[in-house]
Amino acid sequence: MKKLFLPTLAIFLFSCTAKPWNKEAAKKWCMQDSQKQIDDGAVPKETAEIICDCAAEKMAAKYKSESEANADKYNQMQIGQDCAEEFLKTKK
Repeated sequence: MKKLFLPTLAIFLFSCTAKPWNKEAAKKWCMQDSQKQIDDGAVPKETAEIICDCAAEKMAAKYKSESEANADKYNQMQIGQDCAEEFLKTKK
């Protein structure tokens, strides 16, 4: 019984700390990163939501976890830039 306690505890703790990674989680993460620009008035909240929705869809498809996305900052920024450009094209 004691032999099973530590592995079971380790699995339980890992499962509690692992965050789900899907489009909703990616969008929330993006909106948190955009909050400073929203607060400064540089980007309207509605615009940030549209861009983050696009970026979240692409990031959720590309990365399996938040930590994997964090490890690839360059491509993350590229995804955000692509989504911003798509948004600007639709506004013309």
